[in-house]
Amino acid sequence: MILRPHLAHDRSETAISFARRLGQFHTGRGGARRLLEDLGIDLRAFLAGAPDAVAILAAAAAVEPEALADSMIRRLDRCREFRGERWTRGFVLPEGARFCPDCLLEDGVAGAEWRGIGRIAWRLRPVLTCHRHHRSLITLPGAEASDDLDYRFPSAAELREMAVETQVQVPTPLETMILDRLAGSRSAGGSWLGLQTLEQAVQVCEMVGATVGQGPAFDHGSFTPEDWRRAGAAGFAIASRGEGAVREALDGIASLSTTSSGKAGPKAIYGRLYEWLAYGSPVVDQGPIREVLREHILDTLAIEPGELLLGERVEIRRLHSVHSLSERTGLHRKRLRKILVRTGLVSEASWDMAANRLVFPAQLAEDMCRDIVDAVSLHLVPEVIGCSRTQAESLHREGILRPVVDRDLGSGIGKIAFARRDLEGFLMTLSGLPLEVEGADGVVDLVNAAKRTGRTTGDLVARVLAGTLPAVRRRGDVGLAQIRIRSRDLEPLKVLVGAAIST
Repeated sequence: MILRPHLAHDRSETAISFARRLGQFHTGRGGARRLLEDLGIDLRAFLAGAPDAVAILAAAAAVEPEALADSMIRRLDRCREFRGERWTRGFVLPEGARFCPDCLLEDGVAGAEWRGIGRIAWRLRPVLTCHRHHRSLITLPGAEASDDLDYRFPSAAELREMAVETQVQVPTPLETMILDRLAGSRSAGGSWLGLQTLEQAVQVCEMVGATVGQGPAFDHGSFTPEDWRRAGAAGFAIASRGEGAVREALDGIASLSTTSSGKAGPKAIYGRLYEWLAYGSPVVDQGPIREVLREHILDTLAIEPGELLLGERVEIRRLHSVHSLSERTGLHRKRLRKILVRTGLVSEASWDMAANRLVFPAQLAEDMCRDIVDAVSLHLVPEVIGCSRTQAESLHREGILRPVVDRDLGSGIGKIAFARRDLEGFLMTLSGLPLEVEGADGVVDLVNAAKRTGRTTGDLVARVLAGTLPAVRRRGDVGLAQIRIRSRDLEPLKVLVGAAIST
């Protein structure tokens, strides 16, 4: 059965609006329910967007089933679905809950109710503006309880009776992006937002905008639709520039935190933004912002391995804080801060930062602490690398052996000590020198080499390590005392007569 005369389906209207207008047009009364029942269409199947139900109505109305399905906001048990995108139920308003009276009057609703077109855009929670008339949309009281199938728009007389005045209102860029996407037009949202579902794009704009504007602990429960509209506009200005701009915004949000608790976690730092992603709907994915925030947290906060962070276990610690490193190593926080500043892991300007916010690479910091705990004092270095105290001091002066932390009496660091692993690495390098040929003539040790050339042990060893001064080593335990250099290779290195000689 084909309904005649033909009533065209408007591309901007919902499938339910079209069914309602068909019923009013062909029967003069009632809404969509009576028509669907007469056509033998199961009401629940139609609201769920079942292909068979949509196809029956499309055939009766002589419209393309694909076009009708494209305008259907499917009502599923735990969510809504539109053009393959899954939305939360709160993202979609009931049919007729919000509308533009100017649009209805232009449709000709004063003469016949079936002319009033229910726009898809009116069903979306973040759209509060009519793009055609630049006026605020009207939201009817108690709209949440309306019946999608039997509702009807107010007549012209009823609209006048309501005496509701709409406000002049320019659409925000976020609202414009929504309309562009509904129309299949190119939007100004950028590639990062463009790869997300419509609700994901809207929510990340709203949440980032609200957090940046109101602070991490903003009271979302008191936000009005207009508050969310403004927040969405502010967030769109950020998110439309891509993921990098969002990460910059997260930097700013984290800097607003005033907590000084050593155990303060991401919830305390990012506030409502973190709560939304950590405890939000498990049915509808919030999109890439979850991974962006998770990576930002791992890159800026000291998160323990094994901790559940936004739905995933943390496998490896990336950062330590003064607090976490102190707990792990047993070193006092005050001493750790001094050491971290001296080693350049943190800046001098970090003294006022809370112990949980001063962070640095975890592996580098743990290695440094192990070096400190297992460090070798300068007076013990000769025993480790096989040299004299004078030679050890020379290697230190030349920068060949670098202490774990430079001495700084002003900050309480007065001991010169070297990482055992650095000393072992130095010996490993020496072990790579060629072995001395048995019975070779014309070779001297480093003590005599220094005396002949007038150069320091550190100078000579630096040249050996750089490969510019050939050297060999004797068999046996590796050490500086086993190094030998040919006399003829020392001739070019002699300093002027009278220069000080130091071994």
